[in-house]
Amino acid sequence: MAARFTCILLLFICLPVNSQQPDRALHAARLRADILERPEVDRLVPPTSMRDNSSLSSGTDVGLNLRIFKTKTVSSAEGLIQLKVWVRMQWSDARMAWNRSQYGGLSHVYFQGESYAGAETSEIWIPDITPYNGLYGLSQTTEPALIRVSHDGTVYHSRPGVLEILWCLLDVNPRHTDTSHFIPP
Repeated sequence: MAARFTCILLLFICLPVNSQQPDRALHAARLRADILERPEVDRLVPPTSMRDNSSLSSGTDVGLNLRIFKTKTVSSAEGLIQLKVWVRMQWSDARMAWNRSQYGGLSHVYFQGESYAGAETSEIWIPDITPYNGLYGLSQTTEPALIRVSHDGTVYHSRPGVLEILWCLLDVNPRHTDTSHFIPP
């Protein structure tokens, strides 16, 4: 007895529910191009500080959140610990702000962050943060990720990675190697 199979091919045509979606993409593309063409936007130059105190006007304030979610390895012989982490950074860059009404109400747009090739592939400035006792910098141990820029100039960068930290254990065993003598007066 031969088995018969009937195949029914259904063809669904997917139309965008929101007719403004193509406009959002066009606005986002135009916004990205406009920001990157601004003469004051240079990926090698950090933004100016937003601090009120004039004596501390240099530098950029960067909020850093390091979420450790797994200890990968601990090697006391090598003095090395590997941690799986999420590195989240946030800072303000007034050079990146825009008027939402000029770009279809867009509240945020994304830019290319570091790639596996390194920080020099980033489209915008990214803080160069290196742990004091880290074996490598964050740009070498975290995965590439997009950078979210909000209309008010707030920049948010979040990416996973493996952080390799150098450490050593001190021998704090309380043993005495000499003797003390107390001579009464």
